[in-house]
Amino acid sequence: MKLSKLAVIGLVAGVMLGGILKLIQITTSKQVYTLLLNIDYIPIIKEWTLNELEEFSLHLIVSIILVPILYVVLNKFGRQNQLIAYVISGSMIGLLLYTTTVMSSRTPDITDGMAFFYWMISHMMFGAIAGAFVILGKKNSKE
Repeated sequence: MKLSKLAVIGLVAGVMLGGILKLIQITTSKQVYTLLLNIDYIPIIKEWTLNELEEFSLHLIVSIILVPILYVVLNKFGRQNQLIAYVISGSMIGLLLYTTTVMSSRTPDITDGMAFFYWMISHMMFGAIAGAFVILGKKNSKE
């Protein structure tokens, strides 16, 4: 699959993840969207003063880079056409990133079970969205 197509899939999945988490944060007051945009733990970047759009843009850059990497890794194991592989990958990424919540006072407490649930479900959805678009894109282009 072409890198440009994978990058667009990363963009779409990243926008959808952000939208889902923002909606959850608005409706539940759980700071999961804030956690998504949080850069408090990244050296140098944490010193920058960014607005929400700039923080969201950083999230999208990560998504755009992540989906092609995910595709390449899954392709090495012959799993690039299996939706469950993307869902599991999304949940593994979510699990890893949720631990960064301990590095900021603006994000949910690490023991906040509902925030963790929302975060994990959203990242599983990210994986499902990315995987579905990859699989559909491959079928439609006969790659």
